Amino acid sequence: METITTSLELRNAIQRLENEQAYSSQLLKEQYYFVKENIKPVNLLKNAISDIVKSPLLVNHIIESLLLLVSGYFSGKIVLGASGQIIKRLFGPIIQSGIENISRKTSTIKSLGKYLIHQIFSKGKKELASHEQ
Repeated sequence: METITTSLELRNAIQRLENEQAYSSQLLKEQYYFVKENIKPVNLLKNAISDIVKSPLLVNHIIESLLLLVSGYFSGKIVLGASGQIIKRLFGPIIQSGIENISRKTSTIKSLGKYLIHQIFSKGKKELASHEQ
């Protein structure tokens, strides 16, 4: 720190310190409003959904689980049908397992599911943003 010897230097130093204080005060206010906006429940939910959509691993697991559930359900309906004959009951689980294995390996269905989920959540984000304005 330099030594102040004249009243002009003192005024300049005071002015510089006041400017620094005003700048720091402005930064603190901006940070306060930023935090205030981000802790609103709507914004917390929006950020959580955004993180989920941006996480390809989580989206893959969700899509795979949904595909397995749907394919298992429909294959059971197709194989077992309305009647419960003994042969259908014996081979039904084997056929269901085969269909589930096929649905695990289809990357096209997964990529379509990812695309649809991304479209759904991006539309929800756009609607959320338009409601906030």
